[in-house]
Amino acid sequence: MTEYQVDVLVAGAGPVGLLAAWQLARRGLSVRLVDAATGPATTSRALATHARSLEIYDQLGMLGDIAPHGTRVNGFIRHQGDRATRANYDFGDLVTRFPYMFNIDQVITERVLHGHTASAGIEVEWNTRLESFQQDAEGVTVMLRSGGEVAEPETVRARYLWGCDGGHSTVRKLLQLPLEGESAATWLTADAIVHTNLERDTIHSLSSPSGALMMFPFPDPGKWRLLDTSGEGELEQPEQIARQFSAKLSQALGRETVVDTPTWTAKFTIQQRAVPAMHVGRCFVSGDAAHVHSPAGGQGLNTGVQDAYNLAWKLAMVLHGQADAVLLDSYDAERVPVGQALLASTGTVTNSAMAGTTPTDAQTSDRSFIRQLIWNASGLSIAYSDSPLTVPDDEPGKGPRPGQRLTQISAADAQSPGWMVLRALLRTSAWHLLVFAGSAQPADQDQASAVTMSLPAWVEKVTISRRRLDEADHGVWDSDGRVQETLAANDGDWILVRPDGYLSARDTGNTRLCEALDRLTSLHV
Repeated sequence: MTEYQVDVLVAGAGPVGLLAAWQLARRGLSVRLVDAATGPATTSRALATHARSLEIYDQLGMLGDIAPHGTRVNGFIRHQGDRATRANYDFGDLVTRFPYMFNIDQVITERVLHGHTASAGIEVEWNTRLESFQQDAEGVTVMLRSGGEVAEPETVRARYLWGCDGGHSTVRKLLQLPLEGESAATWLTADAIVHTNLERDTIHSLSSPSGALMMFPFPDPGKWRLLDTSGEGELEQPEQIARQFSAKLSQALGRETVVDTPTWTAKFTIQQRAVPAMHVGRCFVSGDAAHVHSPAGGQGLNTGVQDAYNLAWKLAMVLHGQADAVLLDSYDAERVPVGQALLASTGTVTNSAMAGTTPTDAQTSDRSFIRQLIWNASGLSIAYSDSPLTVPDDEPGKGPRPGQRLTQISAADAQSPGWMVLRALLRTSAWHLLVFAGSAQPADQDQASAVTMSLPAWVEKVTISRRRLDEADHGVWDSDGRVQETLAANDGDWILVRPDGYLSARDTGNTRLCEALDRLTSLHV
């Protein structure tokens, strides 16, 4: 028998690795989380959190922990000469209860995730570098070294290895996964107090003779993240960088604008690269280890969070014997196309930022371009319609469809009595079968329950009824009908929801449910 010290070894304790370790641990798996750094990051990096990530944080129950520490961004303003074009956040038909972007320092996001990870019994092993690994049909043997070169290496046997170790990922390199794409120009970024009366609920894009400028508001009074696509400036001279930004912003805005000495500066070369596969055997990569791209759309952290949320429950099902390892192939099937699409959308934004202009034509205005940028960045349009875990609709209709997010609801609907209860129930790590009894009499509700009695152990049934349910019932009293209405469900309908909140199937009747479960259980033990 092979001896394992741990179910999953996670390399990298940034936001992606922290979320991955937390989600595995809360599902009852043993996890080690290692990072070569000496401790948590103290300087600002990612700032933008988009709507889909906020939905995930809400489902994880951590939204309240970050909400007081960020600022809501409601729009995007492009300044061109004397003209300023504003577009408010509008996702069109992509309904969400978070119709905005939320700016929060990555340091704070990581601090919150550290707390949840620790509460699940996982402590980060800092100053611990993954040096090498070998995998076989039954597991992965990993060589770790803690405390520097003179320390003795440690050999760890894990069932799976998960690389969340950033753009220079050791896991990706040792797997020989090519990071395909191209690099572009070098940009300069700085965090500083700016003395200006610009609106602080928006992102600002400006033009200067040497390149484009962008400004992103922090929640701290007067503080902004500044970006200069020219890349000019010496990081060792922050006072000079402050004078440089002051001059460029004053010219772009047509009025004196003073920038204080930055608290943080950095330069980075824009990379537009992604791997062709996100797992090899028993090894996986997520976040920047799998795709690096322009920060112009602010999607790096967000995409990594979605990667981790997608894979964690699948690994847990396999390790608990609820699914065959073939389930893990759906990680590639679902997330590789997202990474490829990300390169295309951020590439367009990058090219526009480099030029300092909007690619306009007779059909496309400044405002429509900005709205498309907002729509792409939100993550709300991501769907898994072609996934092996999705049972396609024969007759597509209203409401969320298989492969799409379940919670396509407004902020007002999210606060309805039924949705508040349902959102709380969806925070468990199981699959959920929503069965709609509507205003059925108790006898009819019993009949609906009988239809779904023989469910796999990994599925929790939730009855949604317009009638008050007994205390023993596991369900939702949809007193005002908002749940049934927003999901476009009729009495007798059912919706099968994955642990990450996406629909796997929906239909009506016992026969169609059995067919859907048979399709899914073909992937399960």
